[in-house]
Amino acid sequence: MKRNLFLSITIASLLSTTFLTRSDAAENITVTVAPSTVDYQYYEGAKPDKVPIGMKALTEPSWKFTCHFNWVHYDSPGSYRFVIKSAACDLSLPILITLPKDANEKLKGHEQGHLHINEHFYKQYAESAIRKAAGSMIGKEYTIEASDYDEAKKKLVPMTVKDVQVQYRGQTFTPAEKANVIYDTLTDHGRKSDVDSETAAMQAVKEVEQSDMQSTADRG
Repeated sequence: MKRNLFLSITIASLLSTTFLTRSDAAENITVTVAPSTVDYQYYEGAKPDKVPIGMKALTEPSWKFTCHFNWVHYDSPGSYRFVIKSAACDLSLPILITLPKDANEKLKGHEQGHLHINEHFYKQYAESAIRKAAGSMIGKEYTIEASDYDEAKKKLVPMTVKDVQVQYRGQTFTPAEKANVIYDTLTDHGRKSDVDSETAAMQAVKEVEQSDMQSTADRG
């Protein structure tokens, strides 16, 4: 499945030059978590070999969040040092399910299982994941070699995007993806008539939580 994850960063006005300690991190992070949403789209006839333009793959989850970082920067000729002061994060989980127009109830039920898996990991772990990811940025320093401030800022943005993105996805998308794979194995992609989709989805979630999520919590 293809995934789209967008992170944009807005530069706020410069703050004072007082450094933040790690203990201040939680007080300088605000998080807004929107309810997950689901949309459906349908195709006619046999399932196409390639996804048509404008249509996405089955059960394609995406996490879209925005982090607004306030930076302090200290410049010297050819070098700019940035210190991240605070972060405001907006989370959402839009899910699109694509089905044939004549889809039977068994197939519809199977896709609902994928939906429930993705919603579970979003509701249970997304907020704590972004707080941890953003918290790790508070007080962090970056030194950028550039000819001017604007160029330095352009170089810094993808670096901070990657730092937050890797941590957030590791606690949300990655375990959700693993649970979806387990679910498809348990149900043979919805073809097993003797397997209840909801039960299989719950089993897949449980397996991942007992392995991946527990080990993550132990490391944290």
